Amino acid sequence: MTVERSSLVWLLQKHGVLLDRETLERIVKTNEKQRFSFSEDGQKIRANQGHSVH
Repeated sequence: MTVERSSLVWLLQKHGVLLDRETLERIVKTNEKQRFSFSEDGQKIRANQGHSVH
């Protein structure tokens, strides 16, 4: 599953989670388990493995 990066930031902010694009990039790049990645153009983010939506 992928989601637009801007939509994710907007949705999190709507629910009171203050996260900007730069912080999201840092989280993705520095996560030890590399759980998330950006698309080639950097506009979408996705879980790398084994995640499902219930």
